[in-house]
Amino acid sequence: MIVMGINLGAAPVCRNLILTHLRKSERWNLEMCTRLWNLSDPVFSSGRPFSMRLSITEEGSVLPRAQVRPGDHRMFSWSGALDDETPPPGYAHQIFGHIPPVFSGIAGPGHSRIIMGGGNLDFCLLRTFESLVRQKILQNEPLEAVIPLAMTYYSQQVKSPIEYALKPNNYGRFLEQQKKSGRIGNFTIWVDDRIHSQQTGDGPAIELKWYTVFKNLLASPIFPEIGDQSTVERIFAQFKFI
Repeated sequence: MIVMGINLGAAPVCRNLILTHLRKSERWNLEMCTRLWNLSDPVFSSGRPFSMRLSITEEGSVLPRAQVRPGDHRMFSWSGALDDETPPPGYAHQIFGHIPPVFSGIAGPGHSRIIMGGGNLDFCLLRTFESLVRQKILQNEPLEAVIPLAMTYYSQQVKSPIEYALKPNNYGRFLEQQKKSGRIGNFTIWVDDRIHSQQTGDGPAIELKWYTVFKNLLASPIFPEIGDQSTVERIFAQFKFI
């Protein structure tokens, strides 16, 4: 079985969640991300949509009212990258070194479908994405990185997140550089389940999927269990009254 370019095979793909540098100053984003982290519904296996969840933190970042269960991780990264080894302030001289988020296993072998949010589109969330690609290059595995724009915030350089996703941006430029250098074989950028740009070649597929409307994500192949529209509406109701 092939869904959106990634061969899922007989076994289900692990679907993980990474939230990067959430901030109290971004109240809408913070509330939406908290609800996504806490999302549960009988339609999902064990009532939970994500196999693993990771909150990437820095000084001042938060994830309030979050349900924490075994296997969840809250780990520090100065830049937002999974492989950033920069220690937290005050820990630089500790005898035990800082453990970066890559060691959570959330981007480990077999973990190819990852929903991302929380961070600043053009800074820390970009670093998270770049580090995910680096991990999959090392593993020689595909990646399906999913970014619902409702779960992000952005700097003054970005006037509109939708325009940012539709126009040439740093995510696409990074993938182009990796393709040109031979580190990845091919990549596809989707916007609301339509191909926006693509470069083909041999090697594992790297896919970046933007969702400009959050409901589109729930109705997409990313959540095959949801299926019918009534279930989409029931789950979307947990978000739309913010």
